[in-house]
Amino acid sequence: AREYHTRQLRPWPNCIQALLDGVATCQMSPPRIPPEVLKYLGRTFNAWHISLKLLEDHMMQPAKAAEEGTDLFLADLYQLLNEEDMYTAVWQLRAYNDETKVGLGHLQHGYWAYGQDVFFGAMNRAQTLAGPGMLQLSFAEKNLWEEKWIECARRLQQWEILADYSRQQHPDLSIECAWRASDWNLFRDALSRSSLATESLQYKIYQAYLSMHDVSLAKPGDLDTLITQACQTAVKHHASLPDVPALVHVPVLQQFHQLMELRESSMIIKELSAGNRNATQQPQFGNDIKQVLDGWRNRLPQIWDDIAHWNNLFQWREEVYGIVTKSMRDVPHVAAMAQRGTAWSVTKFSHVARKQRLPELALHWLDKKFYSLPVVENAESYMKIREQLKSYLLIGSEYHGSALSTVNGVNVDVLTNPQKAGVLRLRGEVLARIGKNSDAYTAFSAATDIQDANGPSSKAWLAWGRYCDMQLGTAQEAAAPTWANYAVSCYSQGLRHQSDTKNHGSGTPAARLLSLVGEHPTDGVRATFDKFADSIPSWLWLPWLTHLLGMLHSPPVANTVKNIIVRLIQYHPQPVFYRLRAFRMALHPTGVDADATMTDPSAPTLTHEEKETKVRQTPVVSAKQAVNDLFDLVKSSLQTSHTSTDLELLVRELSTCLQLTPEEYLLNMLKAIASMCYQSAFSLQTGTVPAVLQHQVKLAIASLHRLYDTYATSPALKARSIAFRSAHGVAFEAEFALITEMPKLLELLHKWIDMLSGPLTNAPRRLALHQLSPVLSQLQNPAIELPGQYAAQDFDPTGEQHMKLERLEHEVVLVGEQRYRCVFFRATNGRVYPFHVQLTPIAPQLPPGDNRSAGRGLEGVHLFVPGRVEAVGLCYPSVVALLDDKGSSLWRFQVRFSQQGKERGVTNWITESNNSLAHFRYQRVCSTPFSAVSHLQCIDRPDEPLKVGSSRLWALHVATAGCAEHDTPQPTCCCDAH
Repeated sequence: AREYHTRQLRPWPNCIQALLDGVATCQMSPPRIPPEVLKYLGRTFNAWHISLKLLEDHMMQPAKAAEEGTDLFLADLYQLLNEEDMYTAVWQLRAYNDETKVGLGHLQHGYWAYGQDVFFGAMNRAQTLAGPGMLQLSFAEKNLWEEKWIECARRLQQWEILADYSRQQHPDLSIECAWRASDWNLFRDALSRSSLATESLQYKIYQAYLSMHDVSLAKPGDLDTLITQACQTAVKHHASLPDVPALVHVPVLQQFHQLMELRESSMIIKELSAGNRNATQQPQFGNDIKQVLDGWRNRLPQIWDDIAHWNNLFQWREEVYGIVTKSMRDVPHVAAMAQRGTAWSVTKFSHVARKQRLPELALHWLDKKFYSLPVVENAESYMKIREQLKSYLLIGSEYHGSALSTVNGVNVDVLTNPQKAGVLRLRGEVLARIGKNSDAYTAFSAATDIQDANGPSSKAWLAWGRYCDMQLGTAQEAAAPTWANYAVSCYSQGLRHQSDTKNHGSGTPAARLLSLVGEHPTDGVRATFDKFADSIPSWLWLPWLTHLLGMLHSPPVANTVKNIIVRLIQYHPQPVFYRLRAFRMALHPTGVDADATMTDPSAPTLTHEEKETKVRQTPVVSAKQAVNDLFDLVKSSLQTSHTSTDLELLVRELSTCLQLTPEEYLLNMLKAIASMCYQSAFSLQTGTVPAVLQHQVKLAIASLHRLYDTYATSPALKARSIAFRSAHGVAFEAEFALITEMPKLLELLHKWIDMLSGPLTNAPRRLALHQLSPVLSQLQNPAIELPGQYAAQDFDPTGEQHMKLERLEHEVVLVGEQRYRCVFFRATNGRVYPFHVQLTPIAPQLPPGDNRSAGRGLEGVHLFVPGRVEAVGLCYPSVVALLDDKGSSLWRFQVRFSQQGKERGVTNWITESNNSLAHFRYQRVCSTPFSAVSHLQCIDRPDEPLKVGSSRLWALHVATAGCAEHDTPQPTCCCDAH
C-alpha cells in the first residue's frame, strides 16, 4: 500500500497484482493480509478478483474473520463491483436483525416499496433502541438501512422526501435532489458546498449540466472543455475496472451515455445561438436539431436498466426541449419538434416504470408532467391513456373506478381507427375487472370489428379470448362448452393475424388453444378449431410439436392435428423429424427401428406430393398408424434435399456413442437416491426407509440388469456393461436388497458412491470425437439445419434465419459431476453451439412460455442470467440433446464450482450444485437418533422469509468445517452464530 506503487496504477500487470496473485496461490500457511488493505489494493490497483479470493479465504476461518470484520470489507468490495446478489448474501449471514434480511430479500426481487417500508420501520425503531436485537446492532447495519432506504426512494422517484431528508443529514444528496427538481439556484449552491471530489466523474457531469443551463454566462469553449475532461475521466475509470465485461461496467457505460447526450446538447445550443441571429432567412434551419432529437428516440437504455438512469436522461432531455421551445418561438416547426419530444418522453418513461412493476410511479409521472404540456398530439394522448389504464389495472381493485372514469372520458372521435380499437379493448378489460360482463363483451366485439376493418391485428382478438377463457373458469357446467367455443374462436383469430415481429408472446395463446381443444372435445369446439387451423401460420406450432403429437390419441381432433403436422412437414421438415422420430419409437416399445419403412414393398412408388395428398385424405384410425404415415412423409420430404440419411446417422450416433458408461450411469442414480434421502430425512419420525426410497433402490438394482439393453446399440459400451455387471452386480444387489434403516442406507450409498467415483476422479474430462464416433467426426452436410433454432422464437423462420450445420467440433467435453457428454455444433454463422446429450427416463421439454418468462424477468435479465436451456433434439425416447445457447455458461459454472470444492478438500459427490450440504447432512442423519432430529430443520430455515442469495461460499464452509463445529446438539438454531 506504499505511495510509490501508485505510479503503476495504469499498467497491466502491475507489481500489486503479481504479489497478490502469488499470495493467492500459496497452499501452505499463506501470509495473512489485513482485509482493509485487501479492499484498498483491489480497488486501487485493478486487482478486484484476486482480492475477493483472498477475502473469501479469510472467511473460511469464521472466528478470526469476525474479529477483523472481513465480511464487511468483502461486502463493500462486492458492492463496488455491482454484484448485488453476492453483497446481499454476505449481509444475510452478517445481519443481526431479521428486518435486514427481509428488506434485502424484497430489494433482490425488485419490490422497492415493500423494502423501503421495512427499512424505514427498522430505522425508526433503532432511534428508540426498541425491539429485539436492537442493542446488538452494529453501526454498519444501521448505515445499511439508511443506504437502502435512500436507494429505494431513488428508485421510486421520491425526490421531495429525499430533499427534506438531505437538508438534515446528507448535503451531497441535496445536489441530486435539486437537479431532479430543476431548481438551478439550489443546485448551484449545493454543488459549490459539495464534498464531492472535483476530479470525480459525477462532479464533472454536474458541472456540465450547470454550464449548459447558464450557457449565456459561460465563456466560449468552457462547455466543450468540461465535456472533454469528463470523457477522459470516464475512460480512466473504465480502465480501472476488470477486463471481463460484467455488471460493474454498467454504471460507467450509463455515464458515457449521458456524456454523449451532453455533447449533442452542446451542438444544439450552439446552433440555436447562431440561428437566432438570422433564423427567418434560413428555411432549412433545424434539420440538424431534428436529426439529433430523432436519434434520442432511438438511442434508449434497456427496459430493465435502473429507472434512475432513465430519469437522468429524460430529465436532461426535458431541459433541452425547454431551451429549444423557448429560443425558437419564432420558428414554429422547430418548437413543435421539441414539444413532441417532451410528450413522447413522458409517455415513454411511464411505460418503462410500468414494465418495471412501478405503476404508482407511472401514474404520478403522467399526472405531474403530461397535464402541464401546452400542446399534445392525438398519438401521444392515446399513449398517455393507454399507459394510464394499464397502470390502473396493474395496481389492483382500488383503482378500477378511476380506470373506468378515465376510459369513459376518452373522446374517441379524435382518434384513428387503430387507436379506437385499442381504447375499446382496454375498456373491455376494465369492465371485465369490475364484473360488467355484458358491457365488456360488447366492447371487445366492437374493438375486433374496428380492428379487422383496418388491417389484420391480433391484440383485440387475444384480449377477447382471455376474457372468454376467464368466463369459462367461473361458468356453470351447462355454459362451459359455449365459453370454450368462444375462447377457441378468439384465440384462433388472434393467432391467424399474428404478424412476424410486431406482436410477441404468441406462444401462450397457442398453448392455451391446444389445452382448450383437449379439455373440451365437443363438436362445436372441434368444428371451430377445424375452421381456423389451416389459416394459423405453421411456424407458431413449432414449439408445441410434442403436444400436437400427443393429441393424435384424441379421436375428435386427430385429423385436424394431423393436417397441422403435414403443413409443418411442408415448411419445416427437419425440426419435425427429431420429435416425430422419437415419438414414433416411444409408440413401439418392442424396439422397432425408427429408420425402417413401414410401407408395403409391393405398393406402387408415390411421389412426395402424392404421399402428402394421401396422408391428408386418410382418416386417423390409430395414433401409431398416423405417426407411421407422417414419418414416412417427412423422410420423403428430406430425401428431396438428400438429408434424410445424414439426419438419421446424426441422431443414432448421438444416442449410442455419447452415452454414459455403466459406472457413470449407476453413480448418477445413487446420487439421486442420496439427495432424496437428505430431502426426506428431517421429516421422518423414525429411521425406517420410506416406501418411495425403497422403490428407488429397487429401480437401481433393476438397472444393473437392464444395462445390456441400454447399450445394445453400442458394441463397446455393451461389452463394458457386461463386465461391470459381472464384477459388481451380485455384491450390489446383496447389499441393497435388505436395507430398511435410513442411517444404514446412507452409509451404504456413501460407500458405493465413493467406490464408483474414485476411478472417475482423475479420468480425462475431454475426449476425442473421432474415437467415440468416427461417423460424427466426418459428418459434413450443408443442408442440415442446426437443431433448436426455432424452439422459442416469435417470428417466421424463413430464408436468412436458417443456420446450417458446418461441422461438429473434434472435442467432446464431460460436463459436471454427472459427466454428461457435450458435443459442439459449428454453424454457418460462425458460432459454436454446445449440445448436452443426456440419458433420462422421460425426455423433457421445457415449455417455451417458461423460457420467454425467464428471459423477460427484470431481475434475471439485469443479471444476464441465461434465458433458455431447451430440449431441442430428441434422439431416442430416453435420450435428449439440450441446447445451451448462452455459451454453455451453466455447465462451465458447475465445473468451476466442483473445482472450488476440490480446492477446499471436499469430495466430488458433495459439491453437486444442488447438494452442497450433503456431507453435513450425512453426518447429522447418521449420528443423530430420529426422535431428536426435528431441531435439525434449522438448516433449511423453513420459516425464514425470502431466503435468497445464499452464498455458495457459505455452503462450502458448512460442508467442510461445519460438521466438526456442530457435532454437539445445540438448544437453538445451530446456524445463528453465522
